[in-house]
Amino acid sequence: MNAAKLKKAERWAATITDGLGKPIDAGIFETVSALCALNIHTTGSCEGHVGWGIASPWVDILSPAGVQVQDKIMAFRRKTKDKGDIPDHLVRLRDAVISANFSYAEKVLRLLEQFYRGRKTSYECRIIAEYRFDGGARLMCQGAEPNTHRSKTIKQANLKKYQKEFKDFTTFLLTH
Repeated sequence: MNAAKLKKAERWAATITDGLGKPIDAGIFETVSALCALNIHTTGSCEGHVGWGIASPWVDILSPAGVQVQDKIMAFRRKTKDKGDIPDHLVRLRDAVISANFSYAEKVLRLLEQFYRGRKTSYECRIIAEYRFDGGARLMCQGAEPNTHRSKTIKQANLKKYQKEFKDFTTFLLTH
């Protein structure tokens, strides 16, 4: 990976905050930066937590065009206080962008395919791209959702395994 692109991506990632003003979690920061350096736009992430949310790391990806359309739709919904249907022109724009987003998300699938070529890991720990309604995708471990319903002890053990899998994937991205 180009060191200058990675540094630029890290500087960008360091400026990102969530709705509560919190920065990207330290345990997923390097993954987000590496994806950004590979021109893969992220829209959300988490290192995984046992006490709330999903006990697995995850990263949402969506094309920049997809983000713009989502922003327009959200602005319309705020303006109308979520009343009424989305106007036809926004529906057509959204549908066109969804198709582009699926193509965009396929970049990550190709990287995952390369990462797992010859790699032995449990099915539960494998990172998958779960496609979303908007054509974006969430990268997370296969066992992430079932893990939310397990005991705290098992959640903690699995979270460590899932975090290691993301760390290994990030190392692969950095050497790609």
